[in-house]
Amino acid sequence: MAYDYDKLYRDTPDALGAPSPAFTGFFEELGTQSLDVLDAGCGQGRDALFIARLGHRVTGIDISPHGIRDMLAAAQRENLDVTGIAADLTTWAPDKD
Repeated sequence: MAYDYDKLYRDTPDALGAPSPAFTGFFEELGTQSLDVLDAGCGQGRDALFIARLGHRVTGIDISPHGIRDMLAAAQRENLDVTGIAADLTTWAPDKD
């Protein structure tokens, strides 16, 4: 990891701010319900949480355990359907189930 995102997430709540308007606009206009969405490099979940609030099931993967912890805590507070996996995307592979 070139930048220490784990330290950033450990020290800074909502470190990367809100999702971008282009991103939120895409999902708001999608009009589909209950998709299974993979957020690769989810960090603290700014995008994953937004997507889950729209009614989708989200799996977020990030190399930072602190980012995953923050995302899952926020999802639990809001009762959102979010799963978090702390893993390196260069070696991670999804379960075949």
